[in-house]
Amino acid sequence: MNCVVAITDGKAVWMGADSAVINGDEISQTKTKKVIRRNRMLIGWVGNFRIYRAIMFAEGFPRCKEKEDHEHYIARVCQWLEILFGDNPPDSDLIIGYGGRIWHVGEGFAISDPSEPYYSIGCGSGFAVAVLESKYGPDSPPDALILEALEVSERRSLGVRGPFYVEKI
Repeated sequence: MNCVVAITDGKAVWMGADSAVINGDEISQTKTKKVIRRNRMLIGWVGNFRIYRAIMFAEGFPRCKEKEDHEHYIARVCQWLEILFGDNPPDSDLIIGYGGRIWHVGEGFAISDPSEPYYSIGCGSGFAVAVLESKYGPDSPPDALILEALEVSERRSLGVRGPFYVEKI
């Protein structure tokens, strides 16, 4: 399932991920990035690779309209995914970072707006959030904190493996 971690300061969003691929009881590493850049947004994903291919390559990915508020735009992106997959959505979770905010997109493309300035998804997310809970602060460098959260997740979760990387938008 893997692990993706995001932090925002209200202006920028940092997002990092591991490189694990799980197939049954086997684990390997992938060069495929689990944090994708599309239209001034970061999209972190865990789960089925179909979601990655859709976000990266499917035609018609929505662009933010002039004067469109961020929540409406994120809802349109999720609606596009819902239409794209129809009755067969992939078993995946997403974190979207856009406009200095973080959104979680879960089952059925349901959107939530986390109350904390950080969020994590995947099988190592509980360990990552524990690190963020204990160490997050205004003087904490987000990229270093994300890497530490991923490293702890790797030590504690069978489904998280390096190398890790962090993107910023």
